[in-house]
Amino acid sequence: MMEFIQALHNTAEAFVSHLDVTPTPRVRIVASASADGISSSAILCLYLRHCGVDFSLSFSSHVTDVLLQELKESHEDLIVFCDVGVGRLAAISSQLTPHKTVFVFEHHLPRDEHVDSITYLNPCLHGIDGTRDLSTSGIMHLLVYELGLRHPHTAVLALVGAVGDAQERGSFVGLNRFILEKHATDSIDVVHGFNLFGGYTKPLVDVLEHSLSPFLPGITGQREAVVRFLQKNHIQSSDGKKQRWLKQLSPTELQHLITALVPHVRRGRDALFGNAYLVRDFPFRSESNLQEYSALLNACARRGECGTGLGVCLGHHPSYQHALQLFDVHHRSLLQALMWFHSHRSTENIREKPGYVIIDAEGYIPDHILGTVLSFISRSNLYEDGTILVALAYTLTGDIHLSSRVCGHRSDIN
Repeated sequence: MMEFIQALHNTAEAFVSHLDVTPTPRVRIVASASADGISSSAILCLYLRHCGVDFSLSFSSHVTDVLLQELKESHEDLIVFCDVGVGRLAAISSQLTPHKTVFVFEHHLPRDEHVDSITYLNPCLHGIDGTRDLSTSGIMHLLVYELGLRHPHTAVLALVGAVGDAQERGSFVGLNRFILEKHATDSIDVVHGFNLFGGYTKPLVDVLEHSLSPFLPGITGQREAVVRFLQKNHIQSSDGKKQRWLKQLSPTELQHLITALVPHVRRGRDALFGNAYLVRDFPFRSESNLQEYSALLNACARRGECGTGLGVCLGHHPSYQHALQLFDVHHRSLLQALMWFHSHRSTENIREKPGYVIIDAEGYIPDHILGTVLSFISRSNLYEDGTILVALAYTLTGDIHLSSRVCGHRSDIN
């Protein structure tokens, strides 16, 4: 870890040195179109805004030759890549240096490439697991912290990015845990217990109606069926006037709910318990948590509106209101896709064989959510651990998009 801390220190010195020696520095940020890309770039925006430095920002899933040509011709003298650039360092160097100063911040496994003309910070190069220990958002938080910024929200954004990259698997580890315990104690409360998505911010009926993990066949997406499900398990959905919330259930009711949900989830009861990370002083409502914050940014990215997600991170209320609408649309798409999957398991569109499943989604599942849908299926209790899921769907241009997951594992193959 000390090797990475030294590399972080050296990078911070190089970054601030460029800002100091340039009379009117102009910065261009290029971030990945993902929750981690949005949150990591937001952290850098907070720092540059604090310093009074002009900057512009764009989002891209890949560093293309067209993008590099645009950056080469731009008026910005400092180019910063956040969560994108692995595998393209040589191209970035040849196109942008010596005309530009370039920094690349990444946490994905690097390829065998080394370029001296750019500053490249990746924890994987310093003995730190970039799949579990630290996201790009975490890197950016530690960088601006090293540079002296003590903004209360950067640690929150660091962990939002980590959640977005599935680095919280029951708990945070490595430098993510360091950030939580040392830098976020005034911003985040950790609550361990029965943990369903939305359980702290929505009534129980809404939580179950919109539940994707676990997906409850015959219940998810059907509000009347949710009420019947609760009644069958001796749980009142309302007190006569108001909807009841998860926290209002008695110990007996909670036990009934857990028992009813266990058959639907992989790893049984253990999968229903975990940590909820409640964000204090969330700017838009009284209570939120990292999982929902990350899901909101992910929805913005999936709907092609990363700028809206950035506005949420920077405290812009109209952006938050629009992001909620994007989340509803995105969630509805996921819900419809999973309902299609469950209703077509006995058809020729879904071929289930020992060890693998092939899903021909045709145009029924939008290609931009295909991987997300597979992730939900892989974490369900439908197939044995190690079962390979392969799905195909048409893109808007008529091409075929392929995505794959392995049941019981977080890793994906795209």
